[in-house]
Amino acid sequence: LLRYALPVTHASSPARARRWPLDLLFFVGATLAALWAELAPGDVAVALKLVPMGTLIVHLALRLRAGEVARRMAVALLLGLIVSTVGDVVIAYQFLAGIAAFLLAHVAYLVAMGRPRGGAAQNGAATLPALAVGGTMGWILVGGGRLPGPLRVPVLIYMVVISAMLARAVARAFVAPRTRASRAFLVGAALFVTSDALIALS
Repeated sequence: LLRYALPVTHASSPARARRWPLDLLFFVGATLAALWAELAPGDVAVALKLVPMGTLIVHLALRLRAGEVARRMAVALLLGLIVSTVGDVVIAYQFLAGIAAFLLAHVAYLVAMGRPRGGAAQNGAATLPALAVGGTMGWILVGGGRLPGPLRVPVLIYMVVISAMLARAVARAFVAPRTRASRAFLVGAALFVTSDALIALS
């Protein structure tokens, strides 16, 4: 998804062809991390998360250095991926610190997507799916009493930010700029929200 979610400034086919080992390392690392986390949770499982995230960071950094992608968006995404990686590690040991890291990552993703374009009514309508998802999760977690008291406010703040990120991604995909890159970004945002929702419900 990262390959398609960024507007391309110019193609660099030879350089892209040389990056296939990163793609392979990402899929192998992601598979191992998922299996290890399921079969033997612990420090090794946490460390394995660094493999797929690290390859994403290196891949994006190489594309940025080659001038293949829009700089402002790529820099913000790069910061978001780095902070997300920190969150992946920290949340295994300190939940609130991990939530804070992911919140900052979503702020970076919001910055990457830039200001809304198009009509106010269209952008407002684009927020409805995110409001529905965020509202439902808030009702389940807080209204359903799934969260301990001290976690309710931090988690609600996090949900507001991730819902804003999803709403912005929806608007980019269906209002403006409505490009293949913006649709790929939306898929990534939706997968992030789905993952968080499944974790919250488990």
